[in-house]
Amino acid sequence: MFKRPFIVLLSLVLSGCANLSLSNMFNTYSDQYQQTRIALNSNNLEAAQLSINLNTPSDTNYQLDLVEKGKIAQLAQNYKQSLEYFNLAIEKQKNEQLKAQIQISKTGEQIGALLSNDNALAYNLPLHEQVLVHTYQAINYLSEKNNEAAMVEIRQAHIVQSQLLQQQNLDLSARVLSDEQNFGIDWHSVNQAYPKMDDVIGSKLNGVQNGFMLVLSALMYESAGQIDDALIDLKAALVLYPNNPYLRTEVERLSARQAGGKASYNSNTHGRLVILYEQDLITPKEELMLRLPIYTSSGDMRFYSVALPTYQYITPTRPLSVQFNDKMLQGSEIAKFNAQAAANLKDNISLLITRQLGRLIAKEQVRRTMAKEGGDVGNVIAALYNLASERADTRSWLSLPNNAQIVSSIEPIGTANLALLIDGHQHPVSIEIKPNSTLLLLVKSNGQMVQNNIYYL
Repeated sequence: MFKRPFIVLLSLVLSGCANLSLSNMFNTYSDQYQQTRIALNSNNLEAAQLSINLNTPSDTNYQLDLVEKGKIAQLAQNYKQSLEYFNLAIEKQKNEQLKAQIQISKTGEQIGALLSNDNALAYNLPLHEQVLVHTYQAINYLSEKNNEAAMVEIRQAHIVQSQLLQQQNLDLSARVLSDEQNFGIDWHSVNQAYPKMDDVIGSKLNGVQNGFMLVLSALMYESAGQIDDALIDLKAALVLYPNNPYLRTEVERLSARQAGGKASYNSNTHGRLVILYEQDLITPKEELMLRLPIYTSSGDMRFYSVALPTYQYITPTRPLSVQFNDKMLQGSEIAKFNAQAAANLKDNISLLITRQLGRLIAKEQVRRTMAKEGGDVGNVIAALYNLASERADTRSWLSLPNNAQIVSSIEPIGTANLALLIDGHQHPVSIEIKPNSTLLLLVKSNGQMVQNNIYYL
């Protein structure tokens, strides 16, 4: 009596969940990441690194684990290890793209997802996260004093960024679902119930482009003498943040240089200081339970509960203050990392909902089978499993910063001391402004962690 219901359920589910851990099936990624987040905010980078278990390449979270460990290794200034993790993530992504091109079947994953949740599907880095992998890999190479390799990564970031822009320009009618796929969904009710996330995304361009990558790219292009490319990136960043005074000044300076005009400062007596500041950690997705009205084939309306990921808030930006040479400079935002993550989720939410409802139908069929063959016991087992496994896919790269800011200034050559004022605390930094050079100061802070690195471009 007890055996067959278990076999019915387990054989169907476990056949498709061989690469999915039980913790991933019954707990959201955001919940599982809490220990890592606590360790990062406590500046315990070793504990943060150990909290992420890197499984085999067939594990559904393998790509995500690689980029998390790569970013944490970079925060720990272990650049060689970070390079290795990011390279593995890039290689894994290439392999997945190749599989998609030759249409290698993922039937096992799809069965697992159909009878559990979307966490049974392999996490493939969305394009906006792929852009950032190459961006942070460029920083790794800069830290290893390999500027040529860093430039290669920046170009790769631009290639992926172009793919993302092209994706946004595609005819969205290709995503319209057929009646068979819609499962009788009342989309008006869905749109009323599901959060809009417009406050998180901001402008449409903020959901597509990352100003942090654009500014870093512009700095590197200029250092390589590619003024046209640097100006293009700075103008793109200025479109994202038209009120950013530093970006406006930089665009004016490079435009004059491109036109052959007089330099805005004497590079033999003065140098440029640029501070790029990464603040806090990105806000994770939350799980939202919605009761949605679904119409049956006979026209009857029934309500079903589905678990969906969403962004309901973001941590507000707190401007960095920099005290330098008897003046106070304020940081100005160039990127909100949640904007692209929320835009990607918004673009795919109709497909997520449709998969969820297809899953409800499949689970209901399994429940009926178990109830028929196992009576009340089989019915209870199936109902409990359905309830426990109804979890939203909240996976995303969570060691990314919440926002990025810029401070830029022309200063006389020589050694100097500046103070970073972060959350009421002063952090002194000694620098040396050099002639014919740009000093790039990368600053990162979240919780108890504040670190800075100096690069000359």
